[in-house]
Amino acid sequence: MMSVAEVLELVPGQDGGDPTWINPGFIAVVGEIKSVKTRQGSKPMHICTLHDTSNEGIEISMTVFAPTTTFASGDTIQILGKGLRRTEYNGLDQVSIGKETEIQVLKRGTRSGPPPKNSTPVPNQRTPDASGPSKHVPSGRETQGVTVGMAINNAVQILIHNAGASGDVPAPVDLPSLQSKVENIAAVLIEASKRLESGKVTAAEDVPY
Repeated sequence: MMSVAEVLELVPGQDGGDPTWINPGFIAVVGEIKSVKTRQGSKPMHICTLHDTSNEGIEISMTVFAPTTTFASGDTIQILGKGLRRTEYNGLDQVSIGKETEIQVLKRGTRSGPPPKNSTPVPNQRTPDASGPSKHVPSGRETQGVTVGMAINNAVQILIHNAGASGDVPAPVDLPSLQSKVENIAAVLIEASKRLESGKVTAAEDVPY
């Protein structure tokens, strides 16, 4: 099952275009549920804020058309089945459900509202592996796919720049060596980004560029 963070990385489907299906589904913690009273004859509507199980700050919206919901704020739920799509409306990240989409309560919440930030260990966090080529492992909160992609792109640009500056004759690509270099440089860039976000690093007066 996907996380809310992974669902957010999917490109929203466009109206009238190809839908972006969420397979097989995802798990989230229910935050605010806003029940909207509509005009007579319309279906009752519940606008729900769904949080990532590892970080309250990562969230997405879901609308349920039903008299009542089977879940409450603080519950951990699983959404899966047919008709589950990644959408967007007026810049708001959303998931849309269909008639055959299932919403199952995995765990009842003991309080109202989402969990505190980083209340549980981040899943799939990479750990050092003596057999692997990477020497640097970013720590802290989960790294988003966009951040990783940018770091890899910049790492490749650095390697291209270094190769051009050295003036060496191009040689056949050593894939294991290339993978190691890209991973190491990208990991350093990600770690630097996290340190800057945390406020642990300030600019020096004289920067040796």
